Amino acid sequence: MHLSGSIAAAGSVDKGTSLSDRLDVERRRGISVRASALSFTWRDVRFQLIDTPGHVDFSAEVERSLRVLDGAVLVVCAAEGIQTQTETIWRALETRGLPVLVFVNKIDRVGADTAAVVARMRAEFSPDLIWLNRGDDTRQAAVIEAVAATDEALLDVWVEKDGDLAADQWQPVLADGVARRRLFPVVCGAAKSGLGVEDAPDAPADDEAPLSAVVFRDHDPKLGRVAGVRLFAGRLRTRDRVDNVTAARQEQVTQIKRQDLGRYEDAAELAAGDIGFLCGLPEARIGDILGDPSVVPGGYTLSAPLLSVQVVPDSAADYAPLAAALQQLSSEDPHLDFRWFQDERELHVRIMGAVQTEILTEILRTRFGVVAQFSAPTVIYKETPAASGEGAESYTMPKPCWAIVRFRVDPAPRGSGVGYRSQVDKSDIDPKYQRSPSASNTLSSRGQRAGR
Repeated sequence: MHLSGSIAAAGSVDKGTSLSDRLDVERRRGISVRASALSFTWRDVRFQLIDTPGHVDFSAEVERSLRVLDGAVLVVCAAEGIQTQTETIWRALETRGLPVLVFVNKIDRVGADTAAVVARMRAEFSPDLIWLNRGDDTRQAAVIEAVAATDEALLDVWVEKDGDLAADQWQPVLADGVARRRLFPVVCGAAKSGLGVEDAPDAPADDEAPLSAVVFRDHDPKLGRVAGVRLFAGRLRTRDRVDNVTAARQEQVTQIKRQDLGRYEDAAELAAGDIGFLCGLPEARIGDILGDPSVVPGGYTLSAPLLSVQVVPDSAADYAPLAAALQQLSSEDPHLDFRWFQDERELHVRIMGAVQTEILTEILRTRFGVVAQFSAPTVIYKETPAASGEGAESYTMPKPCWAIVRFRVDPAPRGSGVGYRSQVDKSDIDPKYQRSPSASNTLSSRGQRAGR
C-alpha cells in the first residue's frame, strides 16, 4: 500500500501503526486477532486485501477468509521455515483450488536460510514453485525454463531458440499457469524494508449475472452490527431486497459502506469482486449466502477447537453482562460455541489455546467493560458408541408437571455426525408440545442430557 502511494508511510506492527491492526489489543500486543479488509488501487488495479492472523489460536479468522478469496499470499519465515500451521493452510488452499504466491519473509534476519526454505517447500508442497527474485544470473533462465515446461507450444519455441524467449512470450504463460495452479511463484524479501514486491493479477468477475454473495463478518469495531460481504457475481444497490437463502428470508439493504485504507465511505452499489459492508441486515450471520448459491465456494474447516473453558466474572453483578458479551463474541467467531448453562450458572466457550484466553480477557475488559477469569482448560473429546443401548429419565415432581423420556443410542458410520429422531406418535403427545422450545432444549442442556 505504501509503494502504491495509497498511504504516506508504511505502518509498523512493533509501533502499533499497522493499518490492518485496528483493535486496541492488536496495537498493544503487536499481534493480529481479527481478519481485516483493506482496499487500495495499484497500477489501475483495484485490490481487495484481507489480512489474516498468523497465530494458530485465531485460525478461525483464516478459515472464514478462505471462502472469499480469489488468490492467496502465503507468508513463510526465512529463519523458522515451514510450520505446522503453514502445512494446514497449504492443504486448505489446495482444496479450495486457489492460486498461491509464496512470500518468504525476513530474509535479513539472523539465521535466515532462504534457499533451504524454498527447497523444503518444493519437496513438501510442490515441485512447481518458481523462485522469481533469486538475484543470480541463473534466475531468469530457470524461471523461463520452468514456465516453458508447462506449455507444449512454448516449450517447442524454447528448444528451438535455445531458451532465448522474449518477455511477451513467456509471461502470459506464467500468469495462466499461476491462475490454474500449475505454477506457484516464490518471492523472497523483508516486509519491514519493502523488499520483494511484485504484480498480482486481477480476478475475473461477472457484473451482469444474478447476485451471488456470502457474509464473512457480522460485526465491525467501528460500524457495530453489520454484514461484511464478498460479491462473486451481480450487483447490489442501496434499498435492494435480497434473498438470504441460508436463513430462508428476504432482507433489505439500507446502506452500503466500502472500506478504503481503514476509512469507511458510503457507496451506492457493489459489483462482482467487491467487498463491502451492508447495513439493514441485523440477523445476518457468518456464512449466510445472499442470492444465487451456485457461484459461492463451499466452506473449509482448518481445525476445530480442542479445549473448553469456563468464564467467571469477578463480580456477581457482571454475570448477565458477561453472558451477553460472550454471546456477541460467539456470533462474531462461531468457533467459540458459547454455552450458557443457566441452572448451574456456568458460562463456557471453546478455544484453540492459551493465547486466545489472554486476548479474550482483554477484549471483555476494554470493549465490554467486564472483568472475568478463565478456568483451566479441559480437552474436548468425542466418543463413538460401539453398540446400541437404551436409557430412561423421569421427572415427576412437582405436580402437575412431569415427563418420562426413553431414549435409544445406536452407532452410526464414522464421520456421519449426530442425528436425532423422535418415535413419539402425535396420538401420544400433541405435536405442538413435541416441537416446543422447552422440549428441544433438553437436547442442548449440559452434556446433552436428555429428558431432564
